[in-house]
Amino acid sequence: VAFGTTSAYSAGTISAPGDVRVHTVVLHGLRCQTLYHYRVRSVDGSANETSGGDRTFTSGPCPALLESDEFNAGALDTTKWAFVDPAGDSAGTVATGRAELSVPAGTAHDLWANVRTVPRLLQAAPDTDFEVVTKFDTAAGATTQQQGLVVEAAHDRLLRLETYYEGSNTHLFVAAINGGSAEVIHDRIVAGGAPAFFKLRRLGNRW
Repeated sequence: VAFGTTSAYSAGTISAPGDVRVHTVVLHGLRCQTLYHYRVRSVDGSANETSGGDRTFTSGPCPALLESDEFNAGALDTTKWAFVDPAGDSAGTVATGRAELSVPAGTAHDLWANVRTVPRLLQAAPDTDFEVVTKFDTAAGATTQQQGLVVEAAHDRLLRLETYYEGSNTHLFVAAINGGSAEVIHDRIVAGGAPAFFKLRRLGNRW
């Protein structure tokens, strides 16, 4: 799906992999209450391609507040959350008061310049100052393991705040990702262990 605020589709393209008969593509990183143009293209296993025409939709209004979730229901509350799985190989589950995202071993899922490999849970945020606090019940303890928060202004423009483990130490890490390039904002060694609480606050254009 190519999309944007005009028929030039400047927001880019979001794809869903796999040969399927029922197609689902989650468009994310949208601005609130904005008219978008989109065009759908599909290719089958024999490289036969078809494209639709230009269509439009208007995104929903910004919520007044972020919604709290203890993840203690039997399934993910899809009125609050969207599960984004760009590579089509991940799973999101909710059980016993926690949300878990699982990825297969041996495949890179690195939230760096190529954000199209990383699954995440997203909730629409108010377009105003806010604060969010989250708790991680397990520690990042395996090499390259990471967990934290993502702020998504567009599907390829993100701010990541996390702890990660590089084999010897746990780090607090902040980076900005914009259209295929990434910049480290903060990286320092912190105490490991669990639980870990993260607080993220927005004040105007400052995070």
